[in-house]
Amino acid sequence: MPEPKPCPFCGCEMHLEKDFYPTGHVEWQLYGWHGPYCLFSVSVHIPSGSDKSDLIAAWNGRANENDD
Repeated sequence: MPEPKPCPFCGCEMHLEKDFYPTGHVEWQLYGWHGPYCLFSVSVHIPSGSDKSDLIAAWNGRANENDD
């Protein structure tokens, strides 16, 4: 499985991990330690039933990349 690419705005390393809640709810969290002026300073959460590879593929896609 590919690793998440760095943040395109500040270059910080991104991490993917599962969050477990006391209610039994589980979800994937994509996060990074963004710089103070980063345009993307939030985390991304999706339900654990979702495929984490879809989240990584969506994050790793870049608007200016050429998909040949």
